[in-house]
Amino acid sequence: MKILPNILSSSRFILALLFLSPILALRISAITLALITDFLDGYLARKNRWSSRIGSLLDPIADRFFIFFVLLIIILEQHPPVWQITLFFVRDISVGIFALYLFKKGAWKNLKLDATWCGKISTVIQLFILLSLTLDTKVGPLPYLFLLILAVMNWNELFNNLQEKRR
Repeated sequence: MKILPNILSSSRFILALLFLSPILALRISAITLALITDFLDGYLARKNRWSSRIGSLLDPIADRFFIFFVLLIIILEQHPPVWQITLFFVRDISVGIFALYLFKKGAWKNLKLDATWCGKISTVIQLFILLSLTLDTKVGPLPYLFLLILAVMNWNELFNNLQEKRR
């Protein structure tokens, strides 16, 4: 059972492929199941102490793959404004910049950064935005503003974690 969280994380790769179908119910199910599996894999891993190095890498990769894949399809079909796409990815961009910073400083070796609460909340907001766009519901600027605020907070949280691990 120790691999159950990894199976749940891996399922998001398959769920993303459901978005290739034009059937709205399949798309809604894919997003809903991605949200549920994202919650469950972390919950089960923490509750049962089933955390693993593979799982800590697999979970965020599966999240990003699912979100990027689904948003790419939405971009191709709906052509949302550039500002929405940019703010949708602002946390991912900031984490990428942070990774480049770590690489440049040589601080990325042996560094284990745990998931941040800002990142978890951002992923949930991103999934709800994807659900709204899938349902062709207008998404106002507020969720995107939250993503921007969370990106700044996440950046701060990542630097604080880095400083604590150096001590």
